[in-house]
Amino acid sequence: MGAEVLAGTVREILTFRPEDGRVVLRVEGTGARPQIVVAPRARLVPGARAVFRGRWQTRDHLGRHFLADQVEVGLPAERSEIIRFLASGLFPGIGHRRAELLAARFGAHLWEVVRRDPGRLREAGIGPKTAETLRRTLAETEAAWATLGRLQAAGADPVLARLLLEAFGPEAPARLDRDPYALVGLVPGFGFEL
Repeated sequence: MGAEVLAGTVREILTFRPEDGRVVLRVEGTGARPQIVVAPRARLVPGARAVFRGRWQTRDHLGRHFLADQVEVGLPAERSEIIRFLASGLFPGIGHRRAELLAARFGAHLWEVVRRDPGRLREAGIGPKTAETLRRTLAETEAAWATLGRLQAAGADPVLARLLLEAFGPEAPARLDRDPYALVGLVPGFGFEL
């Protein structure tokens, strides 16, 4: 049976499970109620849009929830989501008030402004140091999302994908493509079945 798909916006991070590198989230999708999702840790923060692939299951402590094996994360476009995402703590120097100013001034175009012309953030009262921090953090976050997606698509389980990302950053897929055997011993838990 193929994987099911659940798409939505992360509303809240309920807990992090270090034993398997997953987070428990409250996700708001197209349904009437937010859903509980257990997903690979992938810089998922409130306000982020995500598409989860996995299956529904029921456990005593969580009840009915979606267990995601893969996640694709994207930037929010709605004003309220942008504010929540920016004020999530992922971006140093950006709290709720600054997030509101940025969302009000740039709306869904904010991400292009941050990438291409961060100096324009002064229009919303953001100084050059904070603008550069925002640009750098956004670039790092998007690179992490892309890297995790590529590693998971190549068959790496969520924990291994996270370890490879932490060890090699955005170069992890290229290193894995060039010489997968070179990674043995460099990343705890990485190996091959014989």
